[in-house]
Amino acid sequence: MGVQHSELNWSVAGTEPVALEDRMAVLDSVARYSWAIDTGSLEEYLDCFTPDGVLRHPLRDGSVGEFRGQNEIRSFLEDGFANRPFQTYAHQHQFSSMLMKREDDLIRLKAYCIVFRHEFHRQYWPSGPARRMGTWHGLFQQSGDVWKLKEVDVRMWLDSAFGIGEALLDRGPGQPGTRE
Repeated sequence: MGVQHSELNWSVAGTEPVALEDRMAVLDSVARYSWAIDTGSLEEYLDCFTPDGVLRHPLRDGSVGEFRGQNEIRSFLEDGFANRPFQTYAHQHQFSSMLMKREDDLIRLKAYCIVFRHEFHRQYWPSGPARRMGTWHGLFQQSGDVWKLKEVDVRMWLDSAFGIGEALLDRGPGQPGTRE
């Protein structure tokens, strides 16, 4: 299940630049994704995906969860989204160093991702802010005037701080955050 690290860690060498209009539309889609998840708008979040879109995201035990189609994605996220509107300013997904390449009629994007959280209303969180870092890998398909996620792979590096996921030191060669 899922995608191998080597498939996500592609090189931009020799790739043709993505046209500016398409690049800007994909960046707008990433911003819509971020705002939807951070403000708890589940319907807007689901609208970022194609109807058969795939979300691969770490589960609490550190394994990779794979959710196919908007119904499975909804089932995975709806409980977490229920209280999200209260976190709007204290829960932010930030993307940086975005690279894109064309794959026929699709656009593949990879970026670094940092999630900042400070949830004052939750007593079980640490007293200070928490953060998660990793990489975010999207495969976009054009749908009318917008680009929607056909697939997204979320790979977090610091989940081990919460007792889940793999620590950076445990990562094998070629995995994000390591040298070959």
